[in-house]
Amino acid sequence: MVALILFIMVAFGFFGLRQLNSNVRQTVVSSDAERMLARAKEALIAYTIYQSPAAGTADSPGRMPWPDVVTDTAPNYDGLSESNCVNRTWVSGTALPVTTTSAQRLARRCVGRFPWKTVGLSIDHLPPENDPDGIMPWLAFSPRLMRTTSPEGCAYINSNRINDSTSAGADCGANWPWITVVDAKGVVLTNRAAAVIIIPGPKLFTQNRTIAPLADSSAYLDRVVVQAGCTMPCIPGTYDNSRRRILGFSTALDNATGLRFIQCADISTVASNDPNYAHPYRCNDKLTWITIDELMEHAERRALTEAKAKIQNFFDQTGYLPYASPVGEMDIDCADKSRSAFGHIPSGPVALNKCPAGSPAFTTQTTPVDWFALNLWAEAIYYHPAPSCLENAPVLDCNSDLLQVGSNTKVKALLIATGLPITAAPFAESTKGSPPVGPGSPQRGWNNTGSTLISDYLDSNLNAAGGASKRYDAVNTRRTNSYKDQLLIVTQLP
Repeated sequence: MVALILFIMVAFGFFGLRQLNSNVRQTVVSSDAERMLARAKEALIAYTIYQSPAAGTADSPGRMPWPDVVTDTAPNYDGLSESNCVNRTWVSGTALPVTTTSAQRLARRCVGRFPWKTVGLSIDHLPPENDPDGIMPWLAFSPRLMRTTSPEGCAYINSNRINDSTSAGADCGANWPWITVVDAKGVVLTNRAAAVIIIPGPKLFTQNRTIAPLADSSAYLDRVVVQAGCTMPCIPGTYDNSRRRILGFSTALDNATGLRFIQCADISTVASNDPNYAHPYRCNDKLTWITIDELMEHAERRALTEAKAKIQNFFDQTGYLPYASPVGEMDIDCADKSRSAFGHIPSGPVALNKCPAGSPAFTTQTTPVDWFALNLWAEAIYYHPAPSCLENAPVLDCNSDLLQVGSNTKVKALLIATGLPITAAPFAESTKGSPPVGPGSPQRGWNNTGSTLISDYLDSNLNAAGGASKRYDAVNTRRTNSYKDQLLIVTQLP
């Protein structure tokens, strides 16, 4: 009897320790995956925003690097971007698809292995190419952000046009939705993901991560069936992270819906009889995402920095600040052509950078950045120079009649990135003490391209009236769903 009791105790101890070790390993793997996701996201944003676009191209902060896929000419995962995105029916190991028709362009699916070498991500304990333990992240992003020009992708990348389906390539905008991410039971977490990064984790069931030929996404990314009759909140359906199309959808509906990814439940917590899922439940993908709102906020900061440098350089060379382009006009490039006291930063497309002989050309004086002009960032940036800093000021001293930004009364010039369009209108209130926006201003911050109303660009009453009052919100005003303005002081008194 004593021997039997000892045997039972040892057995329970063994299996308990084994389960404990399994749980510890799962925790370590999960922790490592979370760290990798955070590092990959940080690296992707840094590369995407602070890249140096090639001269003469439409590349801009906000455009994504091509994924790393296995093609017939490059049958490897080498960490480098390929030359294009695949499409919804592409077969791994074949040539990248051609895009001679609208249907072929609409079938674009920018999905593949994370191009870690291209973006400069350091990978600890670099796995072999076939990555049996699922350490290497995968990447998916909306074709709107492809590194190319119309009609392949969206012609313009700026926060004023990124949601506009009429301002760029024929197959841009609404035809390429942002990516949808759902939780473990199909409930939408976001439908505005610009990019999704996925850690596949160790292989499950029949996944075979071969060395030659290298396997495609189905050997790494997982599939979940949320059952009809699942516990609410839930949305029944098949969610397959490995597919470049949604199962059961027509081509037209698939194109209109775009990519969709599911955040797997912790596989150790899903019981074998859990009625929410089809069994066996085999999904260990972990993911993170970057929304287009988050991405454009970073891109706006980069654009503001470039605009500030251009204006400061002009001031250093001439001793005065350039006039603004009138609100709604983007083709003003010469300081003597426009006499607007406030409006847009005076920088239009490269083709329009022509000024009369002898005039102090703003773009000529400042060595324009191609991506800034080609992507029409000027239309997404509001500019107000202090009256005493302008060329024809009654007293050109740039020391009096200055702007007030928050409590700072010494501002010589101010820039405001107008932010993504605000579609909830009229919204209840602005921030930083500005009074509520009433029914008379139903499109505050809508960012209507070409609109001559400042209230269609700036989001608080104080900012919208700043042209006349010379008073604006503070630089650090908190951004909300109804306030997207991002302020930057160009120059000020000591």
